[in-house]
Amino acid sequence: MNKIPCEVVRDLLPSYVDQLTSDITNQYMEEHLAQCLPCRELYQTMKTPEPDVFRDLESTGPSKDNADERKIDFLRKNRRRNKGILFGCIAFVVILLGVLFVTRYLIGRDMIDTHGDFFLWDLQVDENHLDLDGRVVNDIFKITGFETEIRDGVLYIDAKVVPSGLVASMLYGREFHFAYDAKEPIHQVNVNGRILYNEGDMISMQASSIYLSRHLYIGDMPMNSYTANMLNLSNYLGPYENELQTEKEPYGWTIRLKEEIPADKKAVREEDMDAFSYVMLAVIRNLDSVTFEYMADGKTFSRTTTSEDASQFLGQDIKDCYDNVSLLDELIRKSDLNTYAFGSVSAIDQHLIYFNVVNNADEPIQAILTDVYIDGELAESQGSINADESPLKKGELLTFFLDSKHTLDKLEDHSELKLKFSVQTPEGKTYEIPGQMRIPLSSGLIHDIHINGNSEVGFTVSQ
Repeated sequence: MNKIPCEVVRDLLPSYVDQLTSDITNQYMEEHLAQCLPCRELYQTMKTPEPDVFRDLESTGPSKDNADERKIDFLRKNRRRNKGILFGCIAFVVILLGVLFVTRYLIGRDMIDTHGDFFLWDLQVDENHLDLDGRVVNDIFKITGFETEIRDGVLYIDAKVVPSGLVASMLYGREFHFAYDAKEPIHQVNVNGRILYNEGDMISMQASSIYLSRHLYIGDMPMNSYTANMLNLSNYLGPYENELQTEKEPYGWTIRLKEEIPADKKAVREEDMDAFSYVMLAVIRNLDSVTFEYMADGKTFSRTTTSEDASQFLGQDIKDCYDNVSLLDELIRKSDLNTYAFGSVSAIDQHLIYFNVVNNADEPIQAILTDVYIDGELAESQGSINADESPLKKGELLTFFLDSKHTLDKLEDHSELKLKFSVQTPEGKTYEIPGQMRIPLSSGLIHDIHINGNSEVGFTVSQ
C-alpha cells in the first residue's frame, strides 16, 4: 500500500508534471494518484495548459491583409479631406475676389471731396425736392449711384464711384442725374463732404472747406493749423510763428511773419492780413483778436484785428458766421478771398506751379488762353487745347504749368502772380473773361480754376 503522505505528493507534483522525477518516484506517484482523489484532481488541474494570451490575440486579431486595407482606407479618407479643404480655400478666395471686384468696379465706394478735386455738381432745390447733376472731372471715375440720409433738414449725399475702365465704361457714365424727394424741407445739401447748398444759397468750395475747419477754442492748435491751411495762409504771407493768448479774456492769436515784406507790397499784404483775420475770427468761436507782426522796410509793424472790427466790416456780429455757412461765404466774397485760387493736390514736380482749368461752362470750349502777370506786368501767354483737337466738354480740364526755369525766375519772394483768361468756342470766336485770378507763389501744388457761364451771358472764372 502506498504510504506517501499527500503533502509530499503535492510538493512533487510540479516536478512530476514536468517529467523531472525518477522512475521510482514516478511509480509511487502513480500509485498514490490512483488511490487519492484530491491529489489526482490537483494533478489534472496542473496538467491542463494555461491559455496563451498573446497567441490567442494573434489568432483572433486582424490579418495582415486587413491591416493594409485599413491603412489604405485611412489614406483615402485623408486625401478626400485634404481635397475638401483645398477646394474650400479656393472657393473662399474666389468669393472674396468676386466681392472685392463687385465692390470696387460695380458698386463703388465713397469719395470724400471737400475741395472739389474730383467732382463738379449742379443742383436745384425746391422745398422737399432736389435735382442733382454730377460730373467727374476728366473721366477719372464713373459714378455708380448715390446714398442719402437727411437729418434735421441737412441732406447728406454720398456719390459712389468706381475707377474708369472697360467694365465701368460699359455700365456707367461720367455724368449722373439724381432726383430726391425728402419727407421734410431741405435746408442744406452736403455731397461727399462738401456743402453745396444752404438755405437757398449756393456755397463756394472755399467757404465749405473753411466752414468745416471751425472750432470752439483758440487753444486747440491742431485745429488752428487746419483753419490756416484751409486759408492757404503761409502761401500768401510766407512762413510764420504762432503765439496764443489763452490764459484770460480777451483771447488772441499772434502770427509773426518770418520774411520781411517789401515796402511797395506792404499795403497789399495788410489787406490780406485783414481778410484772413476776419475769417479766422469768424470760425474760431472764442477768438477775440488776431495780430500780425511783420517787418517792412527795416521796421517792425504790428496789425491787430478784433471781433468788433470784423463785425463792423461784415455789418453784423462776426460770430454769426460760426453757424451759418452762407454768411461765411458772404464774408469771404466781401473780403476778396474768393478771388484767390487755392492749391489742393500735391504735384510730382516740386519746381513748378500747376493750375487746372476746368470747363464748367454751359457749352463746349475749343481752347483756353491765359496771360500770366507778375507784379502787374505781362510775363507770358499760354494756350491749350485737347490733344485730339476736339472741343473741351463740360467737366473736362486742361492743365497749365509755369516753369521755374523761365517765368518763375522773374518772381521774387513777395511778387504777385495773377492770371487772366480767354476762351475760344468751336465756332472760332474768342471771349475775354473779365478780371484776374490771383494764385499764391507755392510750387508743387495744383490749383483748380473753373470757367463758368456761356457765350451769351458771358464767361467767368472761379476757384
